[in-house]
Amino acid sequence: MSTPESCGGSAEDAEGSPLCLACGLCCNGELFENTVILPHECAALGLAPTPASDVAELPQPCRFHAEGACAIYAQRPDACDRFRCRLLSAVVAGQETLSRALRLVAEFKVIVAELGELTPPGQDTRSRRMELETDWRAATWGRDATDVQRAIAFRLADARRSLMVETYFSEAKD
Repeated sequence: MSTPESCGGSAEDAEGSPLCLACGLCCNGELFENTVILPHECAALGLAPTPASDVAELPQPCRFHAEGACAIYAQRPDACDRFRCRLLSAVVAGQETLSRALRLVAEFKVIVAELGELTPPGQDTRSRRMELETDWRAATWGRDATDVQRAIAFRLADARRSLMVETYFSEAKD
């Protein structure tokens, strides 16, 4: 897989690419439901603009996210190229080390895996989150103790996930 350094990318891309390629959270559906693709990018990505506008939406997880990384990183869409999470911005600014950033990404992925294990069969983590946020009592009332414990464990893991998203993986503000 090529890196921005070998593809003429910016110095910031070169500094961030090891983190981005190891992370992939902005591509795997964990942070976003879709990515807006500009008209000039649609054909290359095999997308058609929506009839109501001249843009297309690339649903997440992205079909180009393979084996935990972006398979088209050097030619990724503009929206992907422009996205900078707080953690990436901190690494590029020298406020955070790459090794610590990679540990935080690994920690986040463990939490995501834990959420997957705590999600009932046939349900995805996003719908489980919505179910528990909408009506905790209905989601747990009359259930056996094991189900309630799993729901509590899910809520705790999801709270850790949300905190990490807000602290490290949400979009950096200039």
